[in-house]
Amino acid sequence: MKLIHIVLLAGLLGLSLAPQAADAKGGKDHPLVSRYAGAQLIAQSAEEYAELEIIQSGKMPAANSGRRYGDAKVGGRLTTTAYLAPAKRTPLEVFRNYEQALKQGGFELLYQCELQACADRQLTGYGRYAGMLVNNRLQDWIETAPSAEWTENPSYFLSARLKRAGGDAYVALWVMPGYAGGPRSAVFQSVLEAKPADTGLVRVDAAALGRGLGSEGRIALYGILFDTGRAELKPESKPQLEEMAKLLKQDAKLKVFIVGHTDNQGQLDANLALSQKRAEAVAAALSRDYGIDAKRLAARGVANFSPLASNRDEAGRGRNRRVELVEQ
Repeated sequence: MKLIHIVLLAGLLGLSLAPQAADAKGGKDHPLVSRYAGAQLIAQSAEEYAELEIIQSGKMPAANSGRRYGDAKVGGRLTTTAYLAPAKRTPLEVFRNYEQALKQGGFELLYQCELQACADRQLTGYGRYAGMLVNNRLQDWIETAPSAEWTENPSYFLSARLKRAGGDAYVALWVMPGYAGGPRSAVFQSVLEAKPADTGLVRVDAAALGRGLGSEGRIALYGILFDTGRAELKPESKPQLEEMAKLLKQDAKLKVFIVGHTDNQGQLDANLALSQKRAEAVAAALSRDYGIDAKRLAARGVANFSPLASNRDEAGRGRNRRVELVEQ
């Protein structure tokens, strides 16, 4: 299925045609979305993990909600590319080509606005898209960077999503006229391939565990790792288990609950069973491998009944998938 999307987009956007001028060093088209035929790649930034707010509607949110319009924050691999379209190709023509290609490539258009409609909603490209390139200080971009005022001129915007089994892909696209006062339109193209952040890379040591239990009565642990949908501890969990065992050996009177938590993905009954099995796996490892008396450990699974963050985006779901140590 992925190859079909690539072929469709490449054909519609003219990937086989050579650009009019040399591309920025190291830049290349994203495999999901190519360039407009004959465009020049002037800057690119790639981050293995970043979060981007995807505009999904023009509706104003509730007051003081902290969100702008219908945004949804999505995390994953982010590639942001700036192109200059060929001279005499209008922004509308470029925009319509992208719009057609994305639709025929299987993307669902989430939101789009044109000209005054974008301005009325104060949707500008600089802070969300162009700013990423500036902040990464790509020399080719800095030398030709437009002003912030330029990105506030009438423009065309769309956001789209491609549903994939391995993680959805999102495209946010700005097409703007008059690059630095010249005749060539510019395109800011952000492609985010959704994936969870690598977690469990920081363990909480025994002293911090003790402080957490003493002040809050519980502490969340992200160094206890499982594969998706599984209850077998991964080897990378060992450093965190060692610190938990160290704390329990230092205080022989301490009794704890080992509490498993999940996000809200999947069925509740399945999540309850999974969180219980994961909690039991941790308790069993502490008893079997570190000599902790099983009577001091009680395993409980609560699925997604006690979230620490919203389950509406991957960042929140990542916080909610955890094991907690709770003082009895």
